[in-house]
Amino acid sequence: MRLEFEIPAGLNPFDKHFQIIEGVPTNFDLIRKQFNIPEDQEIIIRPGSALLTSATGDINFDFMEEFGIFLFKEDREDEIDAFLTDQVPFNAGRNVVVLPYDTDLTELVSEDEVNFKIAFRLRGTTPTFIQMLIEVVFTVE
Repeated sequence: MRLEFEIPAGLNPFDKHFQIIEGVPTNFDLIRKQFNIPEDQEIIIRPGSALLTSATGDINFDFMEEFGIFLFKEDREDEIDAFLTDQVPFNAGRNVVVLPYDTDLTELVSEDEVNFKIAFRLRGTTPTFIQMLIEVVFTVE
Protein backbone atom coordinates (compact mmCIF):
# COMPACT_ATOMS: atom_id res chain seq x y z
CA MET A 1 0.00 0.00 0.00
CA ARG A 2 1.43 3.35 -0.98
CA LEU A 3 0.56 6.55 0.88
CA GLU A 4 1.42 10.06 -0.24
CA PHE A 5 1.35 13.32 1.69
CA GLU A 6 3.15 16.65 1.86
CA ILE A 7 5.16 18.21 4.65
CA PRO A 8 4.77 21.99 4.40
CA ALA A 9 7.74 24.34 4.66
CA GLY A 10 8.47 26.08 7.95
CA LEU A 11 6.79 23.70 10.40
CA ASN A 12 7.53 24.37 14.06
CA PRO A 13 9.94 21.75 15.46
CA PHE A 14 8.45 22.10 18.94
CA ASP A 15 5.04 20.76 17.89
CA LYS A 16 3.87 17.33 16.84
CA HIS A 17 2.34 17.41 13.36
CA PHE A 18 -0.41 15.27 11.85
CA GLN A 19 -1.61 14.37 8.36
CA ILE A 20 -4.84 12.48 7.74
CA ILE A 21 -5.16 10.23 4.69
CA GLU A 22 -8.72 8.97 4.34
CA GLY A 23 -10.40 6.39 2.15
CA VAL A 24 -7.39 4.28 1.19
CA PRO A 25 -8.63 1.12 -0.59
CA THR A 26 -7.42 -2.11 1.00
CA ASN A 27 -8.31 -4.51 -1.86
CA PHE A 28 -8.85 -7.10 0.86
CA ASP A 29 -11.49 -9.13 -1.00
CA LEU A 30 -9.44 -9.18 -4.19
CA ILE A 31 -6.32 -10.36 -2.34
CA ARG A 32 -8.33 -13.00 -0.49
CA LYS A 33 -9.64 -14.36 -3.81
CA GLN A 34 -6.24 -14.14 -5.52
CA PHE A 35 -4.64 -16.33 -2.84
CA ASN A 36 -7.66 -18.67 -2.54
CA ILE A 37 -8.30 -17.90 1.11
CA PRO A 38 -11.78 -19.19 2.01
CA GLU A 39 -14.25 -16.68 3.48
CA ASP A 40 -14.64 -18.75 6.65
CA GLN A 41 -10.90 -19.09 7.29
CA GLU A 42 -9.72 -17.14 10.31
CA ILE A 43 -6.83 -14.78 9.52
CA ILE A 44 -4.86 -12.18 11.46
CA ILE A 45 -3.48 -9.08 9.75
CA ARG A 46 -0.54 -7.37 11.43
CA PRO A 47 1.75 -4.47 10.52
CA GLY A 48 4.66 -5.80 8.48
CA SER A 49 6.89 -2.94 7.38
CA ALA A 50 6.78 0.74 6.50
CA LEU A 51 9.37 2.75 4.61
CA LEU A 52 9.30 6.54 4.46
CA THR A 53 10.95 8.26 1.48
CA SER A 54 10.57 11.48 -0.43
CA ALA A 55 8.93 11.48 -3.86
CA THR A 56 12.14 12.78 -5.43
CA GLY A 57 14.40 10.45 -3.42
CA ASP A 58 16.88 13.24 -2.68
CA ILE A 59 15.82 14.29 0.83
CA ASN A 60 18.03 13.47 3.80
CA PHE A 61 15.85 12.75 6.84
CA ASP A 62 18.18 14.25 9.43
CA PHE A 63 15.40 16.82 10.17
CA MET A 64 12.92 14.08 11.26
CA GLU A 65 12.90 13.13 14.96
CA GLU A 66 9.84 10.86 15.35
CA PHE A 67 7.44 9.22 12.91
CA GLY A 68 4.29 7.16 13.52
CA ILE A 69 1.42 5.65 11.54
CA PHE A 70 -2.02 4.98 13.03
CA LEU A 71 -5.11 3.39 11.47
CA PHE A 72 -8.74 4.27 12.19
CA LYS A 73 -12.24 3.71 10.80
CA GLU A 74 -14.33 6.87 11.01
CA ASP A 75 -13.87 8.23 14.50
CA ARG A 76 -10.25 9.15 15.16
CA GLU A 77 -10.70 8.10 18.77
CA ASP A 78 -10.70 4.42 17.72
CA GLU A 79 -7.25 4.69 16.15
CA ILE A 80 -4.77 1.85 16.53
CA ASP A 81 -1.00 2.23 16.60
CA ALA A 82 0.52 0.41 13.63
CA PHE A 83 4.09 1.71 13.15
CA LEU A 84 6.42 3.95 15.16
CA THR A 85 10.03 5.04 15.10
CA ASP A 86 10.35 7.32 18.11
CA GLN A 87 14.01 8.20 17.52
CA VAL A 88 14.87 8.56 13.85
CA PRO A 89 18.69 8.27 13.65
CA PHE A 90 20.59 11.44 12.71
CA ASN A 91 22.21 9.46 9.89
CA ALA A 92 18.92 8.00 8.58
CA GLY A 93 19.82 9.03 5.05
CA ARG A 94 17.13 9.05 2.37
CA ASN A 95 14.85 6.41 3.92
CA VAL A 96 13.30 5.94 7.34
CA VAL A 97 12.27 2.46 8.39
CA VAL A 98 9.19 2.79 10.58
CA LEU A 99 8.98 -0.12 13.00
CA PRO A 100 5.77 -2.19 13.28
CA TYR A 101 3.76 -2.79 16.44
CA ASP A 102 2.64 -6.36 17.16
CA THR A 103 -1.02 -5.42 16.76
CA ASP A 104 -3.99 -7.24 15.23
CA LEU A 105 -5.35 -4.91 12.53
CA THR A 106 -7.75 -7.42 10.96
CA GLU A 107 -10.90 -5.48 11.89
CA LEU A 108 -9.62 -2.33 10.16
CA VAL A 109 -7.74 -3.72 7.16
CA SER A 110 -10.42 -6.25 6.20
CA GLU A 111 -12.77 -3.37 5.35
CA ASP A 112 -12.98 -1.91 1.82
CA GLU A 113 -11.21 1.26 2.93
CA VAL A 114 -9.02 2.32 5.83
CA ASN A 115 -7.92 5.72 7.14
CA PHE A 116 -4.42 6.66 8.23
CA LYS A 117 -3.14 9.28 10.64
CA ILE A 118 0.50 10.18 10.12
CA ALA A 119 2.21 11.78 13.13
CA PHE A 120 5.68 13.28 13.15
CA ARG A 121 7.96 15.53 15.14
CA LEU A 122 10.87 17.45 13.60
CA ARG A 123 14.36 18.33 14.83
CA GLY A 124 14.38 21.54 12.79
CA THR A 125 12.16 23.50 10.45
CA THR A 126 11.65 22.23 6.93
CA PRO A 127 13.09 24.69 4.39
CA THR A 128 10.72 23.66 1.58
CA PHE A 129 7.61 21.64 0.84
CA ILE A 130 8.46 17.93 0.74
CA GLN A 131 6.31 15.39 -1.09
CA MET A 132 6.48 12.18 0.98
CA LEU A 133 5.84 8.53 0.15
CA ILE A 134 5.25 5.67 2.56
CA GLU A 135 5.29 2.06 1.45
CA VAL A 136 3.21 0.12 3.97
CA VAL A 137 3.10 -3.69 4.06
CA PHE A 138 0.84 -5.84 6.22
CA THR A 139 1.40 -9.52 7.03
CA VAL A 140 -1.29 -12.18 7.12
CA GLU A 141 -1.17 -15.13 9.51
